[in-house]
Amino acid sequence: MSALAPHAQSVAAGPPVRPSTSATPLLELDHVSINFGGVRALENLSLTLRAGEIRGLIGPNGSGKSTAFNVITGLYRPRSGEIRVAGHSVVGLRPDQIASRGVARTFQTLRLFQAMSVVENVMLGTHLGEQAPSPVSILLGLSASRRFEREAHERSMAALEALQIADYAQETAGNLPYGVQKRVDLARSLVANPSLLLLDEPAAGLTGAESQQLMELIRNLHAERDFALLLVEHDMQFVSDLCPRITVIDFGKLLVEGTPEDVRQNRDVVAAYVRTGVLCAGARPAPGSTSETPATQAPVLEVKNLDARYGAVPALRSVSLRVASGSITAIIGAHGPDKTTLLSAV
Repeated sequence: MSALAPHAQSVAAGPPVRPSTSATPLLELDHVSINFGGVRALENLSLTLRAGEIRGLIGPNGSGKSTAFNVITGLYRPRSGEIRVAGHSVVGLRPDQIASRGVARTFQTLRLFQAMSVVENVMLGTHLGEQAPSPVSILLGLSASRRFEREAHERSMAALEALQIADYAQETAGNLPYGVQKRVDLARSLVANPSLLLLDEPAAGLTGAESQQLMELIRNLHAERDFALLLVEHDMQFVSDLCPRITVIDFGKLLVEGTPEDVRQNRDVVAAYVRTGVLCAGARPAPGSTSETPATQAPVLEVKNLDARYGAVPALRSVSLRVASGSITAIIGAHGPDKTTLLSAV
């Protein structure tokens, strides 16, 4: 297998990208609200995305980010408000009808068919926006069916080439490292040649190197194909490096929009994430604590240069940790499995 590299190649064109004039936003959410029982998942949320724009959508856990994706793609129907794609309402349409209008997405959790090959998984995305052959044509092996299958395979292989995973095309999807499976999921959404791509935590569970490679691939593909991109991601470095503009929501409401720097310095955003309204630069000793620090106490737990892998994917690299008797230690970091992996290893 070839090494994963950040370079991207061209993806063969599928259905034409749906044009949108500069005057008409490609995606509009206009005061969208939805409830789950007594829980308000989205409340009067408005958002506008222009053709070719890259936008980050962030917020604390449970803020409504994935719910926003689900109402855009027709999995949920909003209680009120309007959703338009290229100026046309999509409220009430089925997910496949919305997808045929040039909208593609990934999910937080992988939705691959684990027993199918990589290329077969990607080919499932080629039917969107095109008229697939009839069941009779497929059963009889008519020329139209064979042509559709051949073209779908060619487009799927081109998408895999663009994401540098073509060598895995005939491998069973469920046997591949997690980072490769994430790229397969992305390839399936790209093969339909969308005008609007919704990525739900594409870097979750990836190592730092894998995240950087994925970011470069997305940049290259966006430069080639000029789709609009709405990105949900907990890795703020990933979002800040990729997205010129970020929308922040909390409790289903719009909190703030701006550049990554504007968002980082916004007090309301800090309060939403920290839930205290105060961002402290240093720690204060707890009442009654002694002057002895954890560094000078005998540790009850000591981890030195711990490594762990999931198949070929590194999860922990040279992690060292000391926990002193009676101390309280927090393990924090970007969204992904590393923190849980550390606890499982201990």
